[in-house]
Amino acid sequence: MSNDYTLRSGGLNAGKNRIMEKLQAVEKLLQNSSVVNLHVNLGVAGVVLPDQFKGDETLPLNISYAFHPPDLRITIAGIEQTLSFGGIHFLCFLPWESIFSARCGNEQYIWAESMPEDLAAAWKESLKELEKTPDVTLVPLEDEPTVLEPQSEHERPYLCLVRSKQKKYKN
Repeated sequence: MSNDYTLRSGGLNAGKNRIMEKLQAVEKLLQNSSVVNLHVNLGVAGVVLPDQFKGDETLPLNISYAFHPPDLRITIAGIEQTLSFGGIHFLCFLPWESIFSARCGNEQYIWAESMPEDLAAAWKESLKELEKTPDVTLVPLEDEPTVLEPQSEHERPYLCLVRSKQKKYKN
């Protein structure tokens, strides 16, 4: 297992293929691990979660095919799974537009256009600082198998690969 931390970051502009990009990323992470951590923008229409989270801006959630009951469904509309909150089961639904991060181990996908606005602005600033860091290399993902190409010459590539020469994050 590599000590590198891999970060694939979507731009601030959403594209036609963004839903398929997110679906493929989550499926890829689930193949590599039993649990995937998602970050959800609760301000997006269609998010179904327990009432206790009303008023929250974002929420981290774990999904897995191994959870009980084993009802994880990944569709073109979003992710549906019964999750436990304080021992109480609740059938949740997360539309793709609400998911702004998916992480498993040392690999993380981030889609800034799905973040709340203030978080997206902070993310954009942190990327500027990251580019100045000597032990981090930004690499275009043209050779990655799950990256979907822009539909027009005016769209920027969706993702970039960040590799750190030092392990900076603990799992």
